[in-house]
Amino acid sequence: MATIAIVDDDENISLMLKDFLERKGFKVWLALDPSQFSVLLKDNKPDLVIMDIQMPGGNGITAVKNLRKSPDTKDIPVIILSAMPLTLQRQWLADTTSGVRHLEKPADLMRLLKDVNEMLKA
Repeated sequence: MATIAIVDDDENISLMLKDFLERKGFKVWLALDPSQFSVLLKDNKPDLVIMDIQMPGGNGITAVKNLRKSPDTKDIPVIILSAMPLTLQRQWLADTTSGVRHLEKPADLMRLLKDVNEMLKA
């Protein structure tokens, strides 16, 4: 069973995604911001991360770049799920394109599930 970390300050979105993904057979843990994610990451290495960009208490772009810097986490696939337009998401992460996909909120859950399954198989 694959483990997915959801990092999003919107608790309603996080809980909805958690419920959806758990019903599809995934183990899911939540962090409300990148700082909390960093703490949880020390003891819980997920197989995939779903990351918001704009959050109080931290920036998702910086969190993804930090994931890529560490040998222990550099290969974890990431789905950026943000209300920010896709072009800005890609521009901000231009140097971190490997293993990153981008989706705009509100997310189509079936598209998200498709991306999750594809990234976990890669």
